[in-house]
Amino acid sequence: MSARRLPPGRAARGFAAVGAPSVIILFVMLCLVCFAALSLVSANAEMRLASRMGDNTVRWYEADAEAQRRLARLDALLAGGILDGPDAEGALAAEKYVYEKAQSEATITFFTAVSDYTALETRVRLDGGGYTLVRNATVVTGDLEYTQLPFLWDGVTMYD
Repeated sequence: MSARRLPPGRAARGFAAVGAPSVIILFVMLCLVCFAALSLVSANAEMRLASRMGDNTVRWYEADAEAQRRLARLDALLAGGILDGPDAEGALAAEKYVYEKAQSEATITFFTAVSDYTALETRVRLDGGGYTLVRNATVVTGDLEYTQLPFLWDGVTMYD
């Protein structure tokens, strides 16, 4: 058999000339797959966070509506003369209000639960026959307790 002849002006190419573009394409495809996986993981995490934030917002507005109802109830109690009775503090405590009188200022405070560890604190200052809203804020009512702590390396290896 005779050796294969190449057309004039063409040089013989080896295996490396054919394999290099394939390796580059393989690397690019691998990078694209990795970035796609990272995008999916990130999108899933953002979706869970948005869902939790939406649930928390709904709970906050429900608690705010309940605080407004309790404020209206307090208004009705004050208009009914609950402070004129012999045991104003006890009567307000029965309605879950905290009555505090310090020097010349009297306040009434109540809490409305938002979640297991937050609540809306509403405080009014009594003046004359009415009241002035002094505070209406979200407060932390308890410590956060983690059910599972992340792994923290304590500096000790199994060989120490």
